[in-house]
Amino acid sequence: MYYTIYKTTNTLNGMFYIGKHKTKNPNDRYLGSGDRLIYAVRKHGRKNFKKEILYIFDNESDMNAKEAEIVNAAFCLREDTYNITTGGLGGWLGLTLSEEHRKKLSISHMGIKHCHTTPHTEESKEKMSKSASTKLWRFKSPQGEIVEIYHLTKYCKDNNLYYPAMKRAGYKIRHYRGWIGL
Repeated sequence: MYYTIYKTTNTLNGMFYIGKHKTKNPNDRYLGSGDRLIYAVRKHGRKNFKKEILYIFDNESDMNAKEAEIVNAAFCLREDTYNITTGGLGGWLGLTLSEEHRKKLSISHMGIKHCHTTPHTEESKEKMSKSASTKLWRFKSPQGEIVEIYHLTKYCKDNNLYYPAMKRAGYKIRHYRGWIGL
């Protein structure tokens, strides 16, 4: 097992992310898990990012210590980094963000449209409906009959069934009220 500190750089604008990664292959395709980094990779494309291994350790505690040393509060406030929290722990883990961190996070999310705040156009609703009706869902009903459904949301509405639970059953994650996905 390798315990690495890596640097992922956006080749278009020079911004970068420093993180830690526990892996069997230091040259895997992992670029990082920071929110701002993930957004940037989606926006600019994976091909515009390069990862370099800065350090390799043989244990997790040394890796965590090195990340904490590099990715400190001052580092996170820099304008050229995607990092928004200090290193050493990973994720949020109950950390309280300072006012500067919150401001940087707010700025990083400007211009991002969230699906719950932007209503769908009639055209997009029609496309989603058409897409939903082309998938064939197969279930075994509580009565033991095989049922084929092309528009699961409509079927659930018409039969007083809870769509998210039926969808999970359809993907064979669990059954719902005797309905079993096939």
